[in-house]
Amino acid sequence: MRLRSYIVLCALVVVSAGAQESSTGQSAYDILGVSPAIEPTATLAQVTVTDNTPPAAIQSTPATDTVATDVEVSGDQPAAPVPEATDATLAEPAPDAAAGTAASDNEAALMAEIMRLLAERDTLYQAINDLQEENNTLKSQLSDFDYYKSRSTELESEIARLEGVIGEKDVALAAADARLADIEAKLADEGARRADAEAKLAARSGDQPAIDSMLAGKDATIAEKDAKLAEQNASIEATKRELEKAKADLAAARTAAQAAPAGTGAPASVAVASDEVGAVERRLAAMMAERDAALAVRDSAIATRNAAETMMKAADASRIEAETALAVALASGAVVKTTPTAGYLSGWALDTSRFMNRLRSGFDGSASRIGSWKIAGATASQTDAAQYFSRLELPLAQTKVATLYRFKARSTGSGWIGLGLHLFVEDVKKKHGYGEGKSLLVWFTRDRAGRGDDATYLQLYRSDNDVVMERMFDAELADGIDTWRSVDILYDPAAEYIAVSVDGVLRIVYKTFFGRDSGATVSLRTLGGGGSFSDFAAWTE
Repeated sequence: MRLRSYIVLCALVVVSAGAQESSTGQSAYDILGVSPAIEPTATLAQVTVTDNTPPAAIQSTPATDTVATDVEVSGDQPAAPVPEATDATLAEPAPDAAAGTAASDNEAALMAEIMRLLAERDTLYQAINDLQEENNTLKSQLSDFDYYKSRSTELESEIARLEGVIGEKDVALAAADARLADIEAKLADEGARRADAEAKLAARSGDQPAIDSMLAGKDATIAEKDAKLAEQNASIEATKRELEKAKADLAAARTAAQAAPAGTGAPASVAVASDEVGAVERRLAAMMAERDAALAVRDSAIATRNAAETMMKAADASRIEAETALAVALASGAVVKTTPTAGYLSGWALDTSRFMNRLRSGFDGSASRIGSWKIAGATASQTDAAQYFSRLELPLAQTKVATLYRFKARSTGSGWIGLGLHLFVEDVKKKHGYGEGKSLLVWFTRDRAGRGDDATYLQLYRSDNDVVMERMFDAELADGIDTWRSVDILYDPAAEYIAVSVDGVLRIVYKTFFGRDSGATVSLRTLGGGGSFSDFAAWTE
């Protein structure tokens, strides 16, 4: 029994020594609340155990002194060697029954205390492990918090980027709307020009069945486009409602993205909602463009129909005036009947043979007012393509008698070109004005940008002063003026009519009512470069 106690004591010494080497651990003596009999720094070699108490003395030992030992520790001298244990020394004296029972009880109590301490240690270890696990969980949650915070920052940045993209798309849509508006304006202008041209052709043709057929066709087009426009407007309204819903969904997704942590689906919903808004906006823009195109066609058809009706009325009035002017010209003998052909004024021609009194010919005495004019023999040419109001002035007295002007003309310029003759000119104040005092202008022009085609038009202007000119007549020529054309202009201020013939074909007979009955000069006029006149002459009867 004493040997077991000795072993337990040694174990406590060793555990205590190991615990002292630990930074934070407690020894068994600390846990029991007792002081160790051996200093923690002592080694097993420095401990000498001496048992001087005879067996009989053990009976008188109190219960609390389970083991009586004397420990001698010398700091200066080495500890006395422990004699080697032999069978004789290890043999224990046989205690009596009472001493054995007390020692056994003490040993059991000590072992129970040791077991309790070990169990408590295990409990503490479990508590430590639980605390470490909780600490690791908290660290993980802190890491998740940092991740969520980082993701929230990233999402805010992505939302800002998407808002910037949406802003750019809004700007692009605004620019597209502006381009569409410009295209619509051009379409409307083109439709108006086409309507004007169709109306003029219909009115001048004098073919009433053809006019009625054209009007019926325009009415059918208008009805068809109205039905299609109603359907398109309904679709556009439905798409607008869809767009409003998509924008509301996008706003809700942005709010959710700002409030919810990453991984909940809010970022994906923002992207999906943004894509949906863009898709609906593009679809709506396409539908509106298609609707506007249909509207332009419908408006063009309406404009054509209205213009045709207006031109028919105007043509009726012009026909009456032309018939009046033609009757006057026929009465004067200046216009004669010929073999009818297709076209306006078919069957009539100027009789130039009766004009035998030549007032002037050529370009002697002419003066260049605007432009770069070059005169070579019987030809005068203007070469400055940057000049829009070039003039070559020729002195010529003109009175109330019928006067015939004859010349050849052509323009080899590109783009917008024009050439013509101002006649019966007087009261010119400004030498560089748009108008030419009080005069009449017979004008040939080609303007694709302004007219929408490459056709050449014959026009008649009345100039009231150096600023104001008003167009009185406009007719499309079958041929252009890029080659030499023979032009005859007859003006009778007394009978108040003017007639123009091109290559022997009568193009204009117009009642003037202008009161232009005298003039001191005539002026050749060009627009752009490449305009030329040749064999100019003026005649009276």
